[in-house]
Amino acid sequence: MREAVSKSDREDLLRGIRDEFGRWPELERRIFFSARYRGQSPEAISRALKMAPAEVSAALRACDRRLHRSLRRRP
Repeated sequence: MREAVSKSDREDLLRGIRDEFGRWPELERRIFFSARYRGQSPEAISRALKMAPAEVSAALRACDRRLHRSLRRRP
């Protein structure tokens, strides 16, 4: 069973996510948000940003790892 998350814990988590995103280069933020929040495919993102699909996929994997590591370090 999952533990309930308090409102302050949720706010702390969201603050941590925003802080982490603020440290990312603009291109990485655009790729991450396009994929994870807008649901765009790497192919669609690559066309919009004029990048190779493999570059977009690699950037997404790196962003996912970076965010995961950042959140794991939080108290």
